[in-house]
Amino acid sequence: MAALRRFLRLLPQMPVVVLVALVRALVVLLLLILYIFYWFVKLFKPRKDKETHKPIECDKLPIHVRRKPNPCIYSQFYRMSQGLSVTWDNPDIEITHPDGSPADSLNLTANTHYILKAKISNSSFDPALATVVRCFYNPYSFNHPNKEPIEKNPDGTPKVHHLDIAPWSSEIAEFNWITPDEPYGHYCIQVECFHPDDINPDNNLGQENTNVFSVAPGETIDTQAILHNTMDYDRDFTIYADTYQIPTEGADLKLITQQIPLRRKTPFSRVDNYLITTNAKTGKIVTQDQNVPKYTHYKYQGWENFKEKHRRGNFPIPKEWQLQVGGSDYDAITPTRITANGSKSIEIALKVPPKAEKGTTMHFNVVAVTSTAKIAGGITLIVNVN
Repeated sequence: MAALRRFLRLLPQMPVVVLVALVRALVVLLLLILYIFYWFVKLFKPRKDKETHKPIECDKLPIHVRRKPNPCIYSQFYRMSQGLSVTWDNPDIEITHPDGSPADSLNLTANTHYILKAKISNSSFDPALATVVRCFYNPYSFNHPNKEPIEKNPDGTPKVHHLDIAPWSSEIAEFNWITPDEPYGHYCIQVECFHPDDINPDNNLGQENTNVFSVAPGETIDTQAILHNTMDYDRDFTIYADTYQIPTEGADLKLITQQIPLRRKTPFSRVDNYLITTNAKTGKIVTQDQNVPKYTHYKYQGWENFKEKHRRGNFPIPKEWQLQVGGSDYDAITPTRITANGSKSIEIALKVPPKAEKGTTMHFNVVAVTSTAKIAGGITLIVNVN
């Protein structure tokens, strides 16, 4: 015992090379014991049919480590599938006059030339080259089955833009739009992008579908939108509403990296990975495992907090604002059945509180969801109290 204590006192005074040698010897001894135990267990383990393994193609990277582009737009359908609240006042879609001055997208003049600008972003370290962008419009509604191109080629086909988007950047696709020669100027606009190697094709469809009202305290807003069933069978739809709007302070997210080995390890496949040695230049203790091929994995720190903050259900309708959908109070709403390939007008009534403060702006997002939790579409009512 005294000899062991004397050895431990002298241990910090030993040269680094001696310490490394001792640790290597202990590691080898431990590995030898584990190796014997491994084969002992394997010897008595019931035998199974040998599994066939395909040889690893060294010239090809596994699919999960390939770099891919991620062209995207503010997509209500994708965000709601993540459990997030949405607005149908899309921040990535803008309408202007030909001279560049902003146009009121809710009061467009019939048979008039406008410019529609769609911002497509690339949330990836890989460039999104030749990203296809298309733009359509349809009447103010939920889930309208027909989509008319905003701009057409001379042969009548939809106009298509191809954008080269650098990593973590965005580009604008501009479409010339001559509005239909119709008395109403309220439309639902859809922008979609496509890339054949897109890592996430679910965030490629964005929609702009809003209506703005300027009312006095105590007044009631009455509007309606058509809800379509595009399937060949009857379906039930439930209407949900909230007051979410995009916050101005932005998101508190931090991109962090993690180094992950390119290939999965097998027991005792590389014993030298477990051994330590010294770097000849720096003198620091290192392991052989630091030299194996690795790839960088990226993720956002703070995503869970962001998701909880923007979660659906966090923005209920205030009690003083009385919302009715289809003639029923919003709190007591029941599913609406629509026959195959049919449609129904959804009446929406919103009473402004008599004591509402002038200058108040409220966003009411109304969403139609099927009984299988599929999103049919939505609209946003922007109410300005004056």
